[in-house]
Amino acid sequence: MDGMDRDEELKASNKLINALGDVIRKMDTTTMPRCKFCQSDNVVFNGHRKGTQYYLCRNCGRGFVNNKSVPRGRFPIDTVAGALYNYYAGMSLNAICEGIKQSKQDDTSVSDTTIYNWLKKYTAIALNEAGNHKPQVGKKWVMDETVVKLNGKKHWLITAIDKDTRFLVGMKLSTNRNRKDIQEVLEHATASTGVIPSEILTDGWVGYPDAVELAYGADAKHIKSTPFTDKELSTNLMERWNGTLKDRLKPMRGMGRNSNMQLILDGFVFFYNYLRPHMGLGGQTPAQAAKTGYPYESWGDVVRSEMPNVEMTDEDRNRYKVERKARRIKQRAGRLGRCGTVTSVGGLRH
Repeated sequence: MDGMDRDEELKASNKLINALGDVIRKMDTTTMPRCKFCQSDNVVFNGHRKGTQYYLCRNCGRGFVNNKSVPRGRFPIDTVAGALYNYYAGMSLNAICEGIKQSKQDDTSVSDTTIYNWLKKYTAIALNEAGNHKPQVGKKWVMDETVVKLNGKKHWLITAIDKDTRFLVGMKLSTNRNRKDIQEVLEHATASTGVIPSEILTDGWVGYPDAVELAYGADAKHIKSTPFTDKELSTNLMERWNGTLKDRLKPMRGMGRNSNMQLILDGFVFFYNYLRPHMGLGGQTPAQAAKTGYPYESWGDVVRSEMPNVEMTDEDRNRYKVERKARRIKQRAGRLGRCGTVTSVGGLRH
């Protein structure tokens, strides 16, 4: 009688295992996230920490959290992208931190140091990718210099812009505005665009003629502009840009090193060239007008570029399914073996 009860108990256990196996298989394909690192669907639960569900990828062995962030990231991609956009649109770090805190339902907060690290990281990624896409600009450039104050110190911002596409071809933050600095901006602009301008419009600063001569010799003609009189010979375009940039530079207060200032300044230039539509260009960005072919249209695209681009093949999926079944057979056999009785394990249908 005891033997019959034992058999019935084992049959009932097998039915329960089969039912649980069906639930697990459905869960694997409908609710379990893909691995952030290798995009495998061979993922299992890996416990809770401080109320957060963790997962383990059995393909690459890495653990992760399904928080819609990049690998090893804590905050969702949309949160990071929104912080980048708001900063380059003129918001301060403290205001961005407060906005993120107010928008979340829990007590999660972000420090200004974290946001600044995002700025350094993703600005560098955006600029590196931009270096692979050469703009098709015209041969008439406009140059200007303007004073900006950062941390109480006076700096000169020297800028060159293409008149046709509004593309900013060169910029430098300097403690002076001598001809060497102007020449450096021009040479960098030509190196990044492959274009030697035929005309360069500037204001009356005495350093421009010599700098143009040193950079291009007789290939480029320096023209002293006449603001508000001749539209074709006006630097009004640069004056508008300088006003916009000074508003955007206000969040840079508190940065300690010129290298950091230059990186973030380059980020402003990137935002202007690649992500900010212009009414004067029919809603296009300067990068689109210059036909750069740049692949990212928003800061979200820049952040998402860190996600691994791994395509799962049918062969990979089949292999993972076989491996899962093999592990389950071993696990069930081990459990039944510890009970002292060997039975066949159902539920693994072929």
